[in-house]
Amino acid sequence: MLYMVVIGFGMGNTMPLFVIAVQNSVAHGHMGVATSSVQFFRSVGGTIGVTVLGALLASSLDAQIRQQAPGALSALTSGARGLGEAQSLLDPAAISQVPPFVLSFLRTALSNSLHEIFLATLVTMAAAFAATLFLREVPLKKTIDRGPLPQERTDLNRSELSAISAPLDPPEG
Repeated sequence: MLYMVVIGFGMGNTMPLFVIAVQNSVAHGHMGVATSSVQFFRSVGGTIGVTVLGALLASSLDAQIRQQAPGALSALTSGARGLGEAQSLLDPAAISQVPPFVLSFLRTALSNSLHEIFLATLVTMAAAFAATLFLREVPLKKTIDRGPLPQERTDLNRSELSAISAPLDPPEG
């Protein structure tokens, strides 16, 4: 339960900061594009991360079952019954059908596989942290820079004024 609080606190504090940092580094006219790009790449990165880590978990779980279990047990847990899949090991209905000695092997295999996933994630986080050390610091903006304002002209002559106001005058006749 504590790990969920720590992850929630960390993610809750960092996600808005990433958006603010990106918005701060672009011009006002590009702020919408920058914000949507952050959201897009966050979604794509999450999708790729879940896919890669899921494939790693499936591969590792299969190898762990083969390593932990004797040959007959390995045949029992793979194939038709689907007990070699991580999701089936979390399903109470599937677990109730497994003998206790088999369940012990499966839980150990799942635990070892998840340990490998966390180690792979730790390496990725360390690489991401190292990359942040090379980012340049951009001071937080204190005002909104909307670009140059159009200059008001006071030096118009009569012909220029009549040319500007001509389309506004009602037709004569």
